[in-house]
Amino acid sequence: MLDLLKSTFPLRGSSFIPGWIDNLTAPDVLFSWSYPIPFIGTQFHLLPFILGGVMFLQQRYMTPKNQPVTPETNTNKKMGNFMTAIFTLLFYTCPSGLNIYWISSTLLGILQQWFTASKLQKAPVKKLKRG
Repeated sequence: MLDLLKSTFPLRGSSFIPGWIDNLTAPDVLFSWSYPIPFIGTQFHLLPFILGGVMFLQQRYMTPKNQPVTPETNTNKKMGNFMTAIFTLLFYTCPSGLNIYWISSTLLGILQQWFTASKLQKAPVKKLKRG
C-alpha cells in the first residue's frame, strides 16, 4: 500500500478533506510551526494519533472481559499498549492515504467483531440429549 501511494501518479495531489488532507501521498498537516520538535518536526499530523486511538479501542474491545488476571494477560495488555504507541510513531510520517486505510480497516474490524459477538449472544443454545 505504501509503494502504491508513492508510485501512483493520479493519487498525487488528490484531496480527501480539503483544507486538511490535501494530498493522499503526503502526511496530513493540521498545523505547523517554525522550530523543530524531536520526533515530531515542524508539522503536526493528526491522523497517526487517530490511528493510535482506534488501535487502543480495538485492543480494549477485543480483550475478553471475564478473563482472569494472570501474568500472561498483564504482558499482553502491556504489549498492546506498547504496540499502539509504536504504530503511532511509525505512521507519523507515512502518507495520509495509508493512515486513512489503516484507520478504516481497524474500524471495520471492530464493527465486524461487534456484529459477530452480538449475533452469537442472541443465538439460542441447543442442548443435546444423551440417549
